[in-house]
Formats: sequence, C-alpha cells, structure tokens
Amino acid sequence: MSSIKNEKGVTLLFSIVILFILSSVLLHFITMYESEKRFLELEREWNNLDQLIIGGTKEVINLMEENESGHLVAGRLDFFNGTIHYQIVQETPNEKAIFLQAYTNNGKYRGARFRYHVENKTITGWMEGAQIK
Repeated sequence: MSSIKNEKGVTLLFSIVILFILSSVLLHFITMYESEKRFLELEREWNNLDQLIIGGTKEVINLMEENESGHLVAGRLDFFNGTIHYQIVQETPNEKAIFLQAYTNNGKYRGARFRYHVENKTITGWMEGAQIK
C-alpha cells in the first residue's frame, strides 16, 4: 500500500511534463501557420504586381502601335487588381524608353523600365524593382 501513495506525485509530475510538451508543440505549429499565411499574402501581392507589369507592358506597346503620331507620352491603365502609370520618353527616332509604376489595390508598389525598339518591336534593357521610378 505504501508504494501506491508515493507514485501519486510522480503521475502528476509526468502529466504536467506531457502537457507542457504538447502545449509547446501546438504553439510552434500555430506560429508556423501564421508565418506561412503572411508569406502567402506577400506572394499573392508579388504575383499581382507581376501580372500588372506584364499586362501593362502589353497594353502600352499596343497603345504605342495604335497611336503612331507619337503624342502618347503618359497615362494610366486600370486593371481589376491594380493600376499602372506609364511614361514614354523618345530617346532616339527608333527607340523609346518606357517607365511603368504598378500599384496593387492594397497599396504595394513596383516599378519597371525598359526600352522598346519601334522598328524591330523588341524590348531591351528590362529593369524592375521597388526603387525604379
């Protein structure tokens, strides 16, 4: 009988240790989940910015080809996931520098700059990032 009374404290201590371990594992998984959730939101914003820049590039090139008078200098394109502001600078008679600024509906920003050769219809000198204005 005396050995059973001595084991009651050990069982309580063992239960507390198991509870502590399970709580720490649960807390770890919750922080991992929150971190992944924030990363997925960032990745969604990056994908939206990429789509805006690609779509803006195609639209600006189409607008330039439709408007051959050369009066197209700057403007704004609205898409369902954000806005593109563009500026076109004539560098040489055959080459134009195009600056794009993409803004998502959540306020994230990315810029892009490239040169468009009018005769060859090719894009060269592509640069993009948040620092390009």
